Amino acid sequence: MTPELEAAALDSAASLGTGHGHPVNKGVPCLNCGEIVPERFCSVCGQLATDFHRPWWDLVATSLGDTFLFDSRVARSIPLLLFRPGRLTRNYLDGQRSRYMPPFRMLLIASLIFFLAVFGLSDRLGWFNQFQLNITPSGGFSFGDSDPAAWPEENLARATEALASAEADLAAAKADPATGPGTLADLEADIREAKSDIDEARADKAGAETLVRSMQTILKPDGKIDREALRRNVIESSGGTNLPESLETSLKWANQAADVYENQDRFGARMREWAPRFSLLLFPILTLLLCLSYAWRRRFFVFDHLVTALHFQTFMYFLATTLLIIGALIPSMAGWLVLVLSVGLFVYLYRQLRVTYTTGRVQALLRSVFLSVAGFTALSSLAVGLVILSFLSA
Repeated sequence: MTPELEAAALDSAASLGTGHGHPVNKGVPCLNCGEIVPERFCSVCGQLATDFHRPWWDLVATSLGDTFLFDSRVARSIPLLLFRPGRLTRNYLDGQRSRYMPPFRMLLIASLIFFLAVFGLSDRLGWFNQFQLNITPSGGFSFGDSDPAAWPEENLARATEALASAEADLAAAKADPATGPGTLADLEADIREAKSDIDEARADKAGAETLVRSMQTILKPDGKIDREALRRNVIESSGGTNLPESLETSLKWANQAADVYENQDRFGARMREWAPRFSLLLFPILTLLLCLSYAWRRRFFVFDHLVTALHFQTFMYFLATTLLIIGALIPSMAGWLVLVLSVGLFVYLYRQLRVTYTTGRVQALLRSVFLSVAGFTALSSLAVGLVILSFLSA
């Protein structure tokens, strides 16, 4: 890279910050417009009065330090963002901008910390492997640490235990003279329900055993699917009842399912590639939804909704990063942490709408529900698109 390109790139990076880290030449003509520079910036064109013809390591250190400058604005911005939902947004929209970190820069820093935590912890703890379906050599299935092939057997055991308990309760009730006919009828209904559950569990178990035997015939030693064996199984399972066109459709879907199974690693690769990009799509989506939610409130503009969305997503990153670290330290709390994340984001959004837009309680609650459902639907659609994209070339 030539010194001119080096200086231009670092000048662009420095323009993201305040320029406090660069030495300046005040009292001399501005190199851009020729006016005398009174302090650090030209009062006419605004250019920083510094010379970038310095050693490259000094330029890199100074520019990066200025770009990610952690000054007093951090101490004012982060606590206000985390613990007083909507207050930072309201103050920023009211014109108090120089006191706080720019919303987009704060989002970039939060997203950087979040994705470093996600990919660092996932590589170390193997979280991406939890989303992969595997066929065991015996023909069973495993999904992460769980084994769905064992679920029918577990359901049958629970149903059998429930039947034994209901029969014992009925016998004890019949032996008690004080038991009324209504209680006996309820206990007999519990027994019938338990027997029905047992029949359903037995049917599920038989189906699972049939599926396991079928998978044993199509699974190759290298973990691939034997396509000829798969085709024979589909034809045999049809029993000769399918029309030719229906049978071809079944064969096509079975072959596509085999392609998906054999290329599951593409999903993880696509997730790593697209997740940071999707993160940049979240705040435009939320901005659009906020515009729809407050379409008839003319005193609010797109800029207001954009800042609100940026601050909300920044909070989401900080909260998710904290919960990810806790989940890595205490894996047994994973389910509770997901609940905390969901409830925390909803409560934060509700409070943010109340403070930022001075929205009433009922209206803020309704808008929070709408934004949560619509935002989740949009993200789910993106995830489905990711899956389809992952296997288009499978």
